[in-house]
Amino acid sequence: MRNKILIVDDVPMNREILADILGAEQYDILEAGNGKEAIRYIQENKDELVVILLDLVMPEIDGFGVLEWLQKTKNADRIPILIITGDSSPESEQRCFDFGVNDFIHK
Repeated sequence: MRNKILIVDDVPMNREILADILGAEQYDILEAGNGKEAIRYIQENKDELVVILLDLVMPEIDGFGVLEWLQKTKNADRIPILIITGDSSPESEQRCFDFGVNDFIHK
């Protein structure tokens, strides 16, 4: 079984660009269009996930909702999380780091 990367963004083009950049030769790429899908993918693949690339602004459950769930379930401690978002406010960035994210990348 190969390691997996989860890309979570509500814009299909953003997911496609990130998947192309990361390449699928070494990893299986999973894509979720909202936080609800992301949580399902994490539950189903938590032992194979090597990183989560997470947008903050999404429908159904936003990135902060996913971060809260990851923290509650202790998955944030073992899966690296990179925030990739257009939300560049210092408050959002600090809130993400308070949740234990590994890096914050502005789109």
